[in-house]
Amino acid sequence: MNKFLFIGVVGFVMSCGPANNPKQESVHPNEITKNADVNYDFTLRGLYYADQGKWKVLACDSLSPFHVKDITGKMDSIYKTKVSENAYGIEPVYIRVNGTLTIKNNDTLFSIKEVDSVQQVNFKTHCLPFEFIALGNEPFWNVQILPLVNKIIFKSPTETKEFAYKNSKIDSGKIMYESASGSEEAIKIIIEKQNCSDGMSDRQYHYSAQVILGSKMLKGCAIRKGEQLPGNP
Repeated sequence: MNKFLFIGVVGFVMSCGPANNPKQESVHPNEITKNADVNYDFTLRGLYYADQGKWKVLACDSLSPFHVKDITGKMDSIYKTKVSENAYGIEPVYIRVNGTLTIKNNDTLFSIKEVDSVQQVNFKTHCLPFEFIALGNEPFWNVQILPLVNKIIFKSPTETKEFAYKNSKIDSGKIMYESASGSEEAIKIIIEKQNCSDGMSDRQYHYSAQVILGSKMLKGCAIRKGEQLPGNP
């Protein structure tokens, strides 16, 4: 972590309100050194997810990722109750936990000491940092495009697949994402600005979506982050 990011993390923690039992009240920028060691106790709200086999939390308030150490020993079993078996380690969940953020030797680690709540995420989860969520039915499926956790996640009742996030391209007004998984399986998502119906409700979406996954071609609708849908406050 460089000096400026370090200051930003400290600023984020202080913006969360007074620490429950802060071990260090404040840090002046001029006092920050390469081997600075700072600990803060506070409640963290964010997205709990795996990145290359290591668990992280993306903090809602700062959208900063922290490595995680689970002191409680409960997170793995709780996480498994919120996602399907084939989504383990892929799908993020929303958590509210108490613990300590340690900044040491330019690294950050959040130690979870108490689990308050763990919830599944959807497009209404206020800090889910998606660009688009595409969805369809017959069969039911959805795609979450999550740049801040570097994931594109495809879900259906029988499978969950993870792809590395890549910036979109625009061609003839269509927004297109293409990426490959670790097994080199490819996904292509084409999103177009036009009214769209999911065919099962009265809800009208502002974007249509087409997903090509191997030999599968799926058609549905899409939600853009920040856009309000009719009937959804």
